[in-house]
Order: sequence, then C-alpha cells, then structure tokens
Amino acid sequence: MKTIVAAALLGVTGSPAWSCEPGLAGDDVMRIDSARYSVALRSRPARIAVSEYFALDIAACGKNGAAAPALSRLEAHMPAHRHGMNYAPRIRSTAPGRWQADGLLFHMPGLWELRLDLRAAGVTERLSYNYRLE
Repeated sequence: MKTIVAAALLGVTGSPAWSCEPGLAGDDVMRIDSARYSVALRSRPARIAVSEYFALDIAACGKNGAAAPALSRLEAHMPAHRHGMNYAPRIRSTAPGRWQADGLLFHMPGLWELRLDLRAAGVTERLSYNYRLE
C-alpha cells in the first residue's frame, strides 16, 4: 500500500489554485489541499471549546477529474504530547465525497492535528490540518 502525506498549517495565508471545489465554503471552513485532493472541514459548533463535543462536516473532491475519494480514517492527535483524543468519532457518509463526523472532543488546549486518510485507486493519502485550541 502506498501512503502519501500532505499538511496544511494553521495561519498559512494565500489563495492556492483549486482544481476541484469540495462543496463547503465560507470564512469558517478549514481547507486542506494536496496534489490529488481538495478537502473542506466545518466544525459544529463553529468555535471548538476544550472538553466539549463537536462535529465535523467534511467534503472532499479529486483533482484533475478524479472521482471523490473514500474517507477511511479520521483522528486527532496532539504532537507535543504524543497522544490523541480519548474518544473515537462516529463517521457516516452523507453523499459521494461528503461525511459527517460526530463525537469529537479535544480534552485539553494546545495544538491538535486533525488527520484524514483518503483512499482511491488503491492509494491512501493522509492529509492533516493543525488546529490550535486556546
């Protein structure tokens, strides 16, 4: 199995060229871009708080005309502390390239790395988004 890693850093500015539009837009959307995919994440509630459950709406599309990938895994990790969440999110597909993840909880402030494994054509790609929780 081939695995590719891509990352988006919190606070990076600029407007990358998207060759597909994942379908979630707005100022509250977190974006991840890789050579193969564009991903958009929106949290509910919009402001994530310490020790409070939240959900994520997730949308992904394949670039260059590729089909939407499958979401094979979603997790969150604190790199500085070398641990993840205490709870596993429940993920359900809502449409091709669209998912809803419920039951996420960041139990302490700090830098959290949201990790998504997307799979298509026998290749898994891990994309990540760094989220700083104050």
